[in-house]
Amino acid sequence: MQLVDDPSFQTWLLGLPVGGAALSAAVGLVVPGVGPVLLGGAGLAVGACLSVAMVYLVSTDDSASDPGGSGLAGSAPDGRSSATGPGTAPVRIRVVDAVSGELVRDPVSVLAEQSVIGDRREFAVENGEATVELRTLGWDLTAAYDGRRATEAVAVGDDETVEIAIPPTRLHVAVADRSDDPLPTATVSCRAEPTVAAAGDAVAAERDDATHTVPLSATAERATIAVEHPEYASERTDVLLDGDGDHRATVRLERPATTGEPGGVDDVGAAAETTAADAEPATADAEQAGANAETATAPAAGTGDAGGDPGAAGGSAASADGRGDGGAGTPSASPATGTDRPSEGDGENESGGGAPGEGDGASGTDGDPAAGNDDPVVGNDDRADDPTDDPDDDAGSDGDPNVADGVEIERVGVTGIDHHLPSTSPDPPRIGLEPARVEAADEVIAENDHTARKRVVAGDRELVVTVPNGTKDGRRTVRTTAERADEWRDIDHHPHVAKLLAAEAGDRPYLAVERGDRTVESVAGESEQRTALWLAACVADAVATAHRSGVYHLDLEPGNVLLQDVERGSWPVAKVTGWDLPRLTDLPSDVFRPLATAHATPEQLDHEATVDERTDVYQLGVLTHYLLVGETPMNGGHAVDRTSASSAPIPAITDLDAELHGDLDAILRRATAVEPAARYGTADELREDLVDVAGRVAGFI
Repeated sequence: MQLVDDPSFQTWLLGLPVGGAALSAAVGLVVPGVGPVLLGGAGLAVGACLSVAMVYLVSTDDSASDPGGSGLAGSAPDGRSSATGPGTAPVRIRVVDAVSGELVRDPVSVLAEQSVIGDRREFAVENGEATVELRTLGWDLTAAYDGRRATEAVAVGDDETVEIAIPPTRLHVAVADRSDDPLPTATVSCRAEPTVAAAGDAVAAERDDATHTVPLSATAERATIAVEHPEYASERTDVLLDGDGDHRATVRLERPATTGEPGGVDDVGAAAETTAADAEPATADAEQAGANAETATAPAAGTGDAGGDPGAAGGSAASADGRGDGGAGTPSASPATGTDRPSEGDGENESGGGAPGEGDGASGTDGDPAAGNDDPVVGNDDRADDPTDDPDDDAGSDGDPNVADGVEIERVGVTGIDHHLPSTSPDPPRIGLEPARVEAADEVIAENDHTARKRVVAGDRELVVTVPNGTKDGRRTVRTTAERADEWRDIDHHPHVAKLLAAEAGDRPYLAVERGDRTVESVAGESEQRTALWLAACVADAVATAHRSGVYHLDLEPGNVLLQDVERGSWPVAKVTGWDLPRLTDLPSDVFRPLATAHATPEQLDHEATVDERTDVYQLGVLTHYLLVGETPMNGGHAVDRTSASSAPIPAITDLDAELHGDLDAILRRATAVEPAARYGTADELREDLVDVAGRVAGFI
C-alpha cells in the first residue's frame, strides 16, 4: 500500500521508536528486574526497524508516481506516462465564471488542501481546465482569480470532475438628474466585455436612493450601462473595470424624453431599424424624384455628381499625429431631437431634425461609383477593408458592443449630395474616468497659458482631455467649465456636436471629449464645392442648435471642427468640439477670446464690445471661406483691417476661384459684415442659404 508522503507524517513515523524506547525505560524503572528492561530494548529495536522500512516505502512510492512532486497526473522524466500509484485518482478541475458560465481562459491559481493529513498542493489551471492526481481522500479546492476566491469540496476517487465558479464583481449604479436628486423609477441594463453574457440583470436597491447593483463577470474589462426613465432621454455610460473589489458609477439624466427615444442597450438597434423602416417610403419617393430630376437635367449636370475631388487622400491634421485634437468629450447615447425647420426638399425626413444630411438613415450609400478614394474628404476607413467584419456590427448595440450606436443623419433632398452622406454619426457612450488615469497620461497635444490638452487611452478608446496647466487661472478655468458641463451635454446629442464624455470639477478637474480622425484643415481648399458647403452647413446646424440652448461657441476655427470617417465611400461626419472654455465670458479674456486673429471677429478684438450669436455667424462665414479656398478672407486680416469706421466688405471669393457659385459672394459678405446688425440674424438663416447653393451646385434637386 502506498503511504502518505506528507513530511509531518514521516516525522511521526520516525518518532515511533523513540517513543517506544522512552516507554520501555519508564517501565524498567517502575518494575525492578532485568526482564522489563530486555523487553523494552527488544521493542525499541523492532520499532526502529519497522519505522525505517515504512519511511523507505513512502519515498520509493512517491518518486515513482510523481517524480516532479507537482501533484499533477505525472509522467516519467523521459516524458513517458507513469502508472497511477495505489491510493490516488485523477480529478478534472473546471474553473468557470459565475455570471456567464463560461470557462475562465486566463491562468487561475488553485490550492488543494487535505485537512486530515495536512497535505497542501498548489497548481495553475490554464484555459479553464486541468486534470490533477490526488490521493483518494476528501479535498478542498480554492481557486483565486483577480482578487476573487471560490472553494469547492471534492471526494477524490468518487468525483471525477469538480467545477469551481469564480464569484462576480458588483457594479453599483446610482441614477440622478442634473441636480443630483435620485431617480428611483429609472431602469438600468448593462452589457459587459469581452462577452455579451458577462453582465447579469440589474437589481434595484431596496432603499429609495436609485442605486442598482449589477453582477459582472470576473473577466469583464468594461461595462456599458444603459439607463431609461419615462421623463428623460436615455443615457449610456462606459465604466472601466480596473482593480479588485466592487465598482461604482453615477449616471445623470439631463435631457427631457423625446418621441422615438431609443430604449436600453438591447433596444437601440431595434429602435433604429423601426425608424428606418417607417421612413423608407418617403426616402423611396425622394430617390425617385431625384432620379426624374437627374434625367431631366442630365446635360446641365456637369460635374455636379461626377467623380471625386482632386488631390491625395487624408492630408495634414491639426495635431502632430494627424488626428483631431479639438477637445475632449463623450458622445451622447440618444439620437438627435431635430429642429423645427420646414422641409427643404422632396427627400427631407418629415420628422425634421439635425444637420443637413441627417435623416432616416435607410438609404446610406457608398457614394458615386466614380468617386474614388482620391477625394481628400472621403477618408480611408480601414474597417471597411476588413473582409472579416460583420456588417451586422454596424447596427450598434445589437452587434459588437465595441461599436457605438449612431445618430441618424438627415438627407437634404439633393441626390448629388444625399448619395455621399453617411447614414449615421458616431455616438459613443460617456465614460467613467478616474482622475488618476488622466494624470498618468503624458502625451500633450496642445497647450496655452491656462490649459493643456492630453491624449488619454481608456481601454480601447482614445480621448482628448483638457486639464489645467498648474496655474491658479488654469484650475479655475477648467473647474468652472466642468461645473457647467451640463450646457455641453444639452447639445451633444446633435450629430455634428462632439460629445462630452466625462467631466470632473473637484480638486483635480478635467474635461474629456471624443477624438476625431482628423480636422477640416486636412480638406480645406481641396474638396468639391458641394462637399465644402455641406460641411459648412453641418457646422452651422450644430451652432444653431447650441444657440437655441443659450450656448455660444466663439472659437469656430478649423482645429475645433473634427472629421470622423464612418462609412467607406461616404463623406466624413463633421463634429464641432471646443464648447468648453470659449463660451464662458467670466473667465480670463485670453481664454474665451480666440488667440488666433485669423478666425476672430471685429468685436472680439475690441474688448469693450459685446459678443453674441452673431459672433458665431461671422466665424461661420470665415470658416466657409476657408473650406472653399483654403484661406481666410484677406489672408487673416479681415478682422484687423476692417473696423466700424472702415466697414468695407471682404473681397469677392469668386476672384480667388472663378468656378465657385456666384451667390457665395453675397452670402459670405453678409455673414462677415463688420457691424453685427448687418449679418445674418441666426446661424439657421446662414445654413439655409448654404444648403440652397450646395443643391444648385450639385446640378439637380
